[in-house]
Amino acid sequence: MTNSSIAPLSTGLFYADPYALSVYDIGSAAGAQRYRLVNWTTRGTDTTLGPRIISNITWPFSSLPTTTIDFQAGIAVSASAAVITSYSLTTGQMVAKRHH
Repeated sequence: MTNSSIAPLSTGLFYADPYALSVYDIGSAAGAQRYRLVNWTTRGTDTTLGPRIISNITWPFSSLPTTTIDFQAGIAVSASAAVITSYSLTTGQMVAKRHH
């Protein structure tokens, strides 16, 4: 057991213990590319987040859509009244877009 910091992340969503996803906001100066999806692990003995990061990609959302995410398929879905868009949890790229 170890006491570890995940700063600057505030929360994590476990998707396959010991792996978690978090969204990090690098600030408005980055424009539309301000969010990062950070894939990290609680495994290991490091007491800081850096060595625990598995991947860090540009992400289109300010958070993880917890009700429209499929970890087995590796996608998250954004839905509005007229458009459903899915994004890859691995690359952050749009996978599909469908208009109603």
